[in-house]
Amino acid sequence: MLNVLIADRSPAYRLGVQIGLKNAGLDCACWEIEAWHEVQATLARVQNTDLLILDACLPELDYFRQLERLLASHVELPVLIMTDLVSTSFVRKAYLCGASGVILKSSSLEKLSEALSSVLKGSFLYPEKDKRYWLNTPGRDFLVARLTLLSEKEKCVLNHLKYGLSNKQIGLQMCLTESTIKNHLSRIYRKLDVYNRTRLAMSIQQIV
Repeated sequence: MLNVLIADRSPAYRLGVQIGLKNAGLDCACWEIEAWHEVQATLARVQNTDLLILDACLPELDYFRQLERLLASHVELPVLIMTDLVSTSFVRKAYLCGASGVILKSSSLEKLSEALSSVLKGSFLYPEKDKRYWLNTPGRDFLVARLTLLSEKEKCVLNHLKYGLSNKQIGLQMCLTESTIKNHLSRIYRKLDVYNRTRLAMSIQQIV
């Protein structure tokens, strides 16, 4: 069973997300949150959280600054941002702060279900018209030079990550524990000078 945190001011949207999860065929325990200050406390209480669904207008979010601080200590936590309005600068900011996806609240239940399933599988979701945010990544030459710092196992982890595999799937491929894969990823983040899984995936796009 997956542990999903739904942080949204509206009970109707929280219910809609739960319906979306059910329609996606996902077996989930859902934790409902109404304000940002509850997020950290709930993460500490709910072990092995699989997904955070976050209302972009949640009180105290402070234009994603709080999200960036949170993901500095929860680098593997997928976050799907739900918003009423979207712009290129908004999407870029969300991804650079570590979000795994952005979706409009006006999206259909079918599209929401697809988004939830996609993010949980390790994919990165973004509005098609806002692909320009990908340009805001470290230079290719810098990344290629940094790759020489990786060990052979770290390069292997990075290669599996390129194909969207989860930590558990990578562990099975390499005959390593999920915890060991997380440790390898932490070292990869430091060596490539990225600070979350989203930025790492963005960097990989430039060097493959």
